[in-house]
Amino acid sequence: MKDTFLVGSLAGIIGTLAMDLLSVVATLLKIPHSTAIGVAADIFLVRQLLGTPAAWLIGIAGHLVIGMVGGIFTAYLLRYTGRDYAIFKGILLAWIIGMGTVGFVMPLLKISPQIQREAFTNLFAVVSLAVYGGITAYLIARFGKIFIPNRK
Repeated sequence: MKDTFLVGSLAGIIGTLAMDLLSVVATLLKIPHSTAIGVAADIFLVRQLLGTPAAWLIGIAGHLVIGMVGGIFTAYLLRYTGRDYAIFKGILLAWIIGMGTVGFVMPLLKISPQIQREAFTNLFAVVSLAVYGGITAYLIARFGKIFIPNRK
């Protein structure tokens, strides 16, 4: 696939689905945590609407779009830096964006403020962002034909 935007978007969706699958497993194990889907819903809706079916659908859509954007950033990163160490680059980029968002942007905008009191949610974010970034970058490096040759 030669389209940087498209390959990044599709890889980001798949990485996001893997991240959400981890959250489902944590929920089935009855581990209390805030889900990325719930946080995405909190971006768009007032607190009274959270937990409704509409919030769940909006959260899924929002989280997929956020994942697509991360995938696009990853695709352009790999396009300009090369596919060597792609998984490592994907994990680092996901951590930079994710931790910057959770640690700075969300508190600043008062999105899901309870997360600052949830140690497991923050530890889970580190793991799930690594899974997201690794899968997304792997898919881009494996299936994307978007690379600029290294110039000396």
